[in-house]
Amino acid sequence: YHISYNILNSKFKGYIQDIETSYDFNKELKVDFKLNGATFSGEGEPIAPKEIKSKIKSFHVNIINKDKKLNINLAKLSSKSEFDSKNSYETDMKLKSFEMLLRGTQNDANITMDDVELSAGSDDTKKKSMLETQVSVKEFRVDSKELSLEMKKFAFELKIKDLDKEKYEVFRS
Repeated sequence: YHISYNILNSKFKGYIQDIETSYDFNKELKVDFKLNGATFSGEGEPIAPKEIKSKIKSFHVNIINKDKKLNINLAKLSSKSEFDSKNSYETDMKLKSFEMLLRGTQNDANITMDDVELSAGSDDTKKKSMLETQVSVKEFRVDSKELSLEMKKFAFELKIKDLDKEKYEVFRS
């Protein structure tokens, strides 16, 4: 990877070199891994940034074990996260497409999602803590021998307010 850090304004940017590699762990297990177009930028200390943005053009993992196969593909992933403290943050993520293919088992399946957006946050700067998550998916599909499911314009929202900070910290541990 490569990172450039500007000491004067505490901003950084960089990239991860494209990766295309295969690992043969034994005669029966093989893993193929590809990562393309991974970039990032942010503000603050690189080890503990106040803000970080990242993009990945594509990510691919293919695992083959004898006659079993797991294939995962992601396309056009972008994210932005802002951190105020350990438990106070906001994260937004967008994913153009996700595909997971499982073959060679009794539960073979193909799962796909298109246009996924996720927003999550936590705030413990006030007297009580707060958690919030929102997810939307334009299209979600599952195809298997036993199940065929398709959902369009799926959305999920969860908000938890007025959490006791001490109990929330115990829950997080």
